[in-house]
Amino acid sequence: MEVYFIVLLLAVPFYLIFRYFLKDKIKSKNVRIICTIVATIIAAPIFYILVAVALIMNYESYPNRNFDKEAWLNNKNHRYEYSEDIIQDKLLIGKTKKEVQAFLGKEGNLEADDTWYYDLGYKPGLGNIDPDVLMVEFVNGVAVKVSQYNT
Repeated sequence: MEVYFIVLLLAVPFYLIFRYFLKDKIKSKNVRIICTIVATIIAAPIFYILVAVALIMNYESYPNRNFDKEAWLNNKNHRYEYSEDIIQDKLLIGKTKKEVQAFLGKEGNLEADDTWYYDLGYKPGLGNIDPDVLMVEFVNGVAVKVSQYNT
């Protein structure tokens, strides 16, 4: 219901703008009114959709930062900002479990496990209700794969 109200509110300035610009272009008053109404009916919802999409895209964006160990350890809710750097630059590939632990912290991972998980927090996004996780896979005690997924 509120969408219709918002589009109606948007239609008023669009109507006035189209009426002003079509005043000199279309001489017939009836044709000018019809063209103004049709243009308003088309433009107002399109404008509403574009603004909504822009707001959603802005909400889903977040900075990708270079890895910072201190920020990683102190701000667990925003670790997703550093995960892309860790994965793309392969910062953990070839590191032993002890080196990874010194790099990212222990996080309750057991030395005997061949897959370690690090909570990245809730990545901004529409309908994103689950936290993301950084997964580090080890073979013979050496990190061979690092990936991120939504739990």
